[in-house]
Amino acid sequence: MKYRCHVRFLALFLALLLFIPVLSGCNKGPQSVVIGTSFDVNGYRPWSPFVNPYTNGLHLLIYDALFTIDEYGFAQPSIVREYEQDDLVYTLTLQEGVKFHNGAALTSADVADTLLRLIYVHATRSPETLQKFEKLEKIELVSKYQMKFHLNAPDMMFLQALTFGITPAYNPNKVTEDPWPREIERKSLQLVYLRVNQNQQTADVIEAAYSKTPPIGSGPWKIDEKSYDNFINVNSPVKLELSRNDQYWKGNVAIEKITLQQLKNGPYEINGYLLSKTMDISPWTSPLWGDLSQMEYFSKFKSAEHLNLIQYLPSTTSQRLHFSKISGTESEHLVRQAIAYAIDREALLLAQTEQDGSTGVVTQQYLTPEHPWYFELKNPYEYNEEKAKELLAEAEYDKSIVITATSLTNDLDRWLKTPVAKELNRQLNEVGIELTWVPVYEAREAKAMQLQTIPMFDPNSLYANMTSPNRQQLEYFNEDSAFVQSLEEMMNSTEVEIQKQKYQEALQEIHEQAYTVPLINEYHYYAYNNRIQGLELTNPNQIFVDLWQATLK
Repeated sequence: MKYRCHVRFLALFLALLLFIPVLSGCNKGPQSVVIGTSFDVNGYRPWSPFVNPYTNGLHLLIYDALFTIDEYGFAQPSIVREYEQDDLVYTLTLQEGVKFHNGAALTSADVADTLLRLIYVHATRSPETLQKFEKLEKIELVSKYQMKFHLNAPDMMFLQALTFGITPAYNPNKVTEDPWPREIERKSLQLVYLRVNQNQQTADVIEAAYSKTPPIGSGPWKIDEKSYDNFINVNSPVKLELSRNDQYWKGNVAIEKITLQQLKNGPYEINGYLLSKTMDISPWTSPLWGDLSQMEYFSKFKSAEHLNLIQYLPSTTSQRLHFSKISGTESEHLVRQAIAYAIDREALLLAQTEQDGSTGVVTQQYLTPEHPWYFELKNPYEYNEEKAKELLAEAEYDKSIVITATSLTNDLDRWLKTPVAKELNRQLNEVGIELTWVPVYEAREAKAMQLQTIPMFDPNSLYANMTSPNRQQLEYFNEDSAFVQSLEEMMNSTEVEIQKQKYQEALQEIHEQAYTVPLINEYHYYAYNNRIQGLELTNPNQIFVDLWQATLK
């Protein structure tokens, strides 16, 4: 009897052993993923903790950040458990129990040390990085897991800048000396535990220390030491491997290995790699919308059984007309308004679909209704050919007002043969307007009123333009215009509701003057191997956040 029980027990135990892998394999997903990327981004590796402030980059696979960026461009807490803002002081409380790959606890001292290395070491070769933190005056380490950032002026994008990867303090032995509370004056050029010389000799020492051994973070994957040794000792490395962090603080990581595959020609190799199954995913949107040669892959991607082709609407209007050159005539605003009324958006969308198979929705708005700062523009310019002709007559329009239009690609001859270009020409010719087309690279040299597509007019891009030294997209607005003044007030406020109000006033002003005319919110596309599950990709900037969130399930 006992013997039979033992046999039954053994048979049941073996059956369970066989059954458990079946259960675990149902939702296991791939054990490895290949990500195609360039191994050089402005002189740095794309997985550098310092390369990608304001974005969710490859660094999020290896390092945790204080914040990540959502699909609308706003900061969302990650390592930060909670935060509050009191005018120019930001108080951040960190998650406890987060450990680096070497087993050390991540503390406020590591955050401060990493940030100051970013400012005083990395920024020596990346001056634009320094601009992101120019209003930071002091860092206060309140406790092991709490810190305060003191600014000397309002900065509505400060939290977005806190997306760098966090690494251990340069001199970890000093951590045991209980540095809390501690204040660090930015102007002293002092790292938390090490002074940086004006001649940057110390900076060279730090960079060398961080290049001889694999960089350490606290993220879901860590750089494999053998792979890294091979990587730094090969003249032209083609890959780097990451292994799973089994102690990741957010949970179990399902994907065991990630291989970063070199793409020597950047995004132009993506389509071939994805179609040949030698790459699973890429940081770049693919096929690349707006590049006609890339869009020729569109049908191949749709029919490829191993690929998921994700269609999504950008949160801001992706196609619009923008007048960036001013002809100087008093009645020019009437001509701009006439053009706004002369555009048949539905016909343009049909032409766009005919051109490359992509679709979208016509729009009069700058933002989609789902965007946190969405608002309805007043008095939208509906298609009205007769109204356009009336405005042109009132403006006494003649051919002396030259309207220069730029193509979407540098291949102007090819562009002019596309359905979209032909339809736009036809519509404006109907009301008596002629366009003079020039390639993109000549657009800024044109001395007439210029009609072109521009990047997104979302809060973040407007802020970036206001803070850039040359304000390229805003250079043809008077500095005392209502548009620029509203943006200045938006930037200089610490209250989100006031920021939103001033942003809306600014866009309403450029709408009233018809400086920018929204046309189509066109679907963009992203492709990745369908063996990777759980990626929503409402915005390609979310891809690496989606990847580690999906693999934790």
